[in-house]
Formats: sequence, structure tokens, C-alpha cells
Amino acid sequence: MLKKNEINQEDFENLLDWLDEDREIAAQKYEAIRLRLIKIFVVQKHFDAENLADEVFDRVCRKLAGIVETYQGKKELYFYGVARKVHLEAQNQAKTVELEPNQIVIKNDEDGESNIYYQCLENCLQKLSADDRNLVIGYYQNEKSAKIDYRKHTAKSMGISIDNLRIKIFRLRNSLKKCVLRCVKVA
Repeated sequence: MLKKNEINQEDFENLLDWLDEDREIAAQKYEAIRLRLIKIFVVQKHFDAENLADEVFDRVCRKLAGIVETYQGKKELYFYGVARKVHLEAQNQAKTVELEPNQIVIKNDEDGESNIYYQCLENCLQKLSADDRNLVIGYYQNEKSAKIDYRKHTAKSMGISIDNLRIKIFRLRNSLKKCVLRCVKVA
């Protein structure tokens, strides 16, 4: 994926100091920015949203010494600027196809590749709990306003926000994708 140079504890401490002098407020800002970055990457349909958010923080930490004295304005905006570049890099490197339940269909019995993906998806769906399986299948059913209404109703019945529902579906879809790709490799 993207280059990964882990930051050390001192770099992380410097980042928190830059975000705010009060460590409690700095930690809250860090968490808020990280959550926002993850949401941005999820909306942009990156399967590794959390890793990309971490990459943004790593890059900001590495650049911090050069910007700490001169940067003016909202510090969150700097993170979002870096996130834009990380998104573009990840987008350029993406070579895999998203696998959503409503996208995999069998064209005919002779189409062996589609049949393998469909069978693997069915097997992987069976490995999920009944609640998770019903959630994923229901999430991708219907069209237009019926789909929106279903998602709102589901989030409300689960006692979570629409964004949290999206993140839950993202994680389930990611695990399904990994399972299907493993299954197809074996087949």
C-alpha cells in the first residue's frame, strides 16, 4: 500500500503538544480528527480507512518540525490536506474491485468465474452471524428512497447513527471481501 514509516513516542508527544497545550484537549482533538479522517476515507470507499488515517498522522508527525513554528490557522485543516494527498495516492494504487452482494450475479452456467465468486460470497455470508448476514444483505437491497428509508430505520432500531451504520457495514464488507478473495484463490 502506501509507504509506512512508523512514528516514535516522542513524535506522537510532539503532535499532541502541537494540537493543544492541555493534554486532555489534545487527546480529544486527536480522536476527533482521526474519526473524521476515517469517515472521509470510508465515504471515499477505501477498505483500509483506519490505516489511511494512521498514515495521515504519520506524515503530519514527520513534517511537524518544519511547520510547528510557521503554521497558522486551524490545525485540523492541515490533516485534511494531507488526507487528500493520501487519498489520491491510495486511489492510484487501488487495483482491486469492490465486492458488494448486489454486484455479484451469475450471468449463465458457463460463466465459471462469476459462479466461483458467487459461491464464495455465499459461503462467506454463511460464516457471519445471522444478525450481521441479515444486516449486510438488507443494506444493499431496494433502490433509491426505499434503500434510504431502510438504512435510517435499521440505524434507529440498532440505536446508532447512520455514520456508525456505514462504518459497521464497511467493516463487514471488508471482512467479506477478504474471505471471498481467499476462497477464490483456493478454488
